Amino acid sequence: MLDDLLIPMNVVLHGRRVIFEDHAVVFDRSSSDAREERSRKVRTLAGNFQLVSRHPALLAPWRNPIALQFVSHKLMRLLAPLALAVALVANVALAGDGPWFAATLALQLAGYGGAVLGMLWPRANGLRPVRLANVFLTLNWFVVLGFVEFVSNRQAHLWKKAG
Repeated sequence: MLDDLLIPMNVVLHGRRVIFEDHAVVFDRSSSDAREERSRKVRTLAGNFQLVSRHPALLAPWRNPIALQFVSHKLMRLLAPLALAVALVANVALAGDGPWFAATLALQLAGYGGAVLGMLWPRANGLRPVRLANVFLTLNWFVVLGFVEFVSNRQAHLWKKAG
C-alpha cells in the first residue's frame, strides 16, 4: 500500500487536518537510469490503482472532505489513457463530419507522431514539442502498465531494492 499517501488520507477521513512540516528533511535516492525510473513509476501507479480499489471512501465527498483534490490529483491521472483512447476513436469517427473534427484528429495524430518520432530518433527530443509529446505519451503508457501490473500481479506495488 502507498502508505505515504494512505496514512495522511486516513487522518483526513477521521476529520483531522494534515499539515506538512516545512523544515522536514527527507533523503531519497533518485533513479539512476530510465529502466529503474520506469519500474518505480509503474509500481507507484499500480499502488494507486490498489489504493482506489481498497479504499473507495477516498472518492466519496461525504466521507472525504478533500475528495475533489484526491480525484483531480490521483484518479484523473489514472483515467487519462482511457480518455485519450476514447478521444482518438471519437476523432476518427467524426473526422469526416467537418473541418473542426478533421483538425482535432490531425492535432492528436501529430502529438502521437511527435512522441513516436522522439522514441525512434532520440535526437528529435532536442525539439521541445517532440520531447513534451514523448514524455506525455510515455507517462500515460506507464499508467497502462501500472494497471496491467495491478490486475495481473497483486504484489506489483511492493517496493523492491534497486540494483
